[in-house]
Amino acid sequence: MHAKITSLEDKLRQELDRHYGRLFETYPQLENLGLVAKSPQDDPIWLPSRLPLKEVEELNVTDLWEAESQLRIGQAYDAIRDLRKALGLRSWWSRHVKAQNDSQMTKTKGQSSLLACRAKVREASRIYSICYHWLHKMAPGLAKRFGFQELKAQDLVLLNDWLEGGRYRTNEGRLPWIWTLQAPVDSPSDPPATLSPADASASSASMPPSSLENIVETWRNEYYVHAAAASERWIEEVEILRYEMVRIYRWFRYQALWWAWVADERATVEDEDGSTHPATDPEWASMDQATRGSVAYASRKFSLFVSLANHASEEFIPVMGQGVWDEVWKGPTAADANDGMGIN
Repeated sequence: MHAKITSLEDKLRQELDRHYGRLFETYPQLENLGLVAKSPQDDPIWLPSRLPLKEVEELNVTDLWEAESQLRIGQAYDAIRDLRKALGLRSWWSRHVKAQNDSQMTKTKGQSSLLACRAKVREASRIYSICYHWLHKMAPGLAKRFGFQELKAQDLVLLNDWLEGGRYRTNEGRLPWIWTLQAPVDSPSDPPATLSPADASASSASMPPSSLENIVETWRNEYYVHAAAASERWIEEVEILRYEMVRIYRWFRYQALWWAWVADERATVEDEDGSTHPATDPEWASMDQATRGSVAYASRKFSLFVSLANHASEEFIPVMGQGVWDEVWKGPTAADANDGMGIN
């Protein structure tokens, strides 16, 4: 592992040397800034935004500055896209975790997924905020034209909070701007393709109905439906696993009872009148080795499946919760379904 890391560092160092070489070849005026390649861990990766705008014009590197602005804009849109996706998944995982049985003591996959979604929301918010503050400081006209706004806590709402009950059609509030943001597609002289900050507190009824319906429909198709499908698939898998856990425990218990019956049947002595009784010690001692061996084998099998059944219940019940376990245990089985269909 250490050798691999060293090899990667050498490659990065070589790429940094080539990068600065190409940079000075294209813009020789930058050599006076004293830029030199450093180790991959310490190199700050020089950007034109590190210079005041006046110096950018004096050094004639405005094209680099414009390229960085475009990269910042693209990164901001990517962050908003990731934020929408993470919020959509977080809403469904929140609902799923809340619906789980309160008696569950073990951390579930749903809880882990919810924590992962929250982490993605924080990371996307952090990346967007960095891009926005740079654009707001260095190019406020661009930030306004592309509809970027400062990201606030109240903007990070869950999808179902706005979609359920058709709240987006009422005057109770409006969709946060992150859901209505759309990139402008025409010339730079066109107005922003989203609501201006001054209109952020206006009612959703002030928007044209067709525009609002299109936004909600796009939102539903791109984020809500996919999040709902992912959540429903997961809920179905959890339900299947619940029944599978109970089925495994039933099978272990059935095997234990079966081998107990085999051992008991082999260790039973038949009387002259046709009745049976468990073998006494003298009768057991007089049995042949094959019979005693079969009893010992059946007894060992019984002990094995009892141990497996106990371990299964100890592992499964805390995960499912006692209430869910009892509900599935008392639920219909395949045998019940066969009886209802007249199958023997």
